Amino acid sequence: MRAAFVFPSSFTQRFRELRSLLAETAEARERVEAERRTFRRGRGDRSRGKEMQPPGVSSEGEEDSGDFEQLARQELLRSRSNSLRRRQAEYSEELARLEVMKETHIREARRLREEENSRYGERPLLQGRYQVVELLGKGGFSEVWRAVDVAAPAEVAIKIHQLSSAWSDERKSNYIKHAIRENDIQKVGVATGTQPAATA
Repeated sequence: MRAAFVFPSSFTQRFRELRSLLAETAEARERVEAERRTFRRGRGDRSRGKEMQPPGVSSEGEEDSGDFEQLARQELLRSRSNSLRRRQAEYSEELARLEVMKETHIREARRLREEENSRYGERPLLQGRYQVVELLGKGGFSEVWRAVDVAAPAEVAIKIHQLSSAWSDERKSNYIKHAIRENDIQKVGVATGTQPAATA
């Protein structure tokens, strides 16, 4: 029996770290943007005050110095906001990659669980030639396995249909007919009950 497929604890820890970093970065960027908005309002007020300044009154040297400091501050805030935005994008991209890996892990864990619980989990040799290797998928009342046709030899896929003992004879008969029609359409081997066949 295979060992349990365990999601690495380092992944879980990194998920928590990224979500925390995203929240912190978003808060920091909001503070910077709020300061930029306040700064722009302040510049607008000063510009209007300059327009209303009485004739003959001048403080040009002080204004030049103040304007330089304000422009430097504005540029600093803009640069900080851009840096935080890039950092947010990087964290979001890494989180998206981890989400994909998480979904892949979940699907694989589910597949392994279904494989272990299958009546063919011991990987028997079917019909004296098809060596069961790995469960590919399961749905409804059938399973698809990867197998090796030792007589060919070649890798094949086998679909195993299983009839429920709780079904009526009519339902069993209808299901067998459905499986045979599917075989005719797909030109694959079909089996019901415990007699699987392989795809060509």
